[in-house]
Amino acid sequence: GRVPERAAAPVAAPAGLAVRSEPPAKKRGRFKFGPFAGYFQPQDDWFKRIYGEGDVIYGGRLGFRIWSGLHLWLSLSRFQSIAGTTFTADRTVLTLLPASAFLRYNIGSGFFSPYAGVGYTLTSVSEDSEAVGNFKSSGGNVAAEAGLELRLNRHLYIDLGARFAQIKIQPEAIPAEVDIGGLQAGISLLICL
Repeated sequence: GRVPERAAAPVAAPAGLAVRSEPPAKKRGRFKFGPFAGYFQPQDDWFKRIYGEGDVIYGGRLGFRIWSGLHLWLSLSRFQSIAGTTFTADRTVLTLLPASAFLRYNIGSGFFSPYAGVGYTLTSVSEDSEAVGNFKSSGGNVAAEAGLELRLNRHLYIDLGARFAQIKIQPEAIPAEVDIGGLQAGISLLICL
């Protein structure tokens, strides 16, 4: 006669060996923040004639991941230059405070992650001069950026980038507009949470 089919018994794992499940995917950090230091190079001839070809700029940056590679970046920086007036050599101190908001898109999420962005920079300017007194103003314009993020580990990044903007104001003592924008390039050490 016909031998009845027997149901296959489940195979038990050998004693002492646990069945391993796949580890959960690591969540990507939503926030990045850290200090920035770099070099600011003005474009305006009047600016360069009085305050030189450029100097150190520093500040802080804060980024929020919106979706995939798209981020919102906020930053505040400070640039200061001390010079003398052209004829009398009176001491003059120029301070620029650029505040920026950028939409940035990162390509990839590996060790190297190049990016490009567009945003708006509002710069507050003050000039303290022994000869002509104090001057304060502000101006803003659309700005562009590009750079490269290097991932050191899950929570630490290095950002190498450059930004450019043309920001014109009208000083009281000069008949023409002055461009207080320019090129800033530097490095940020970012903590990712």
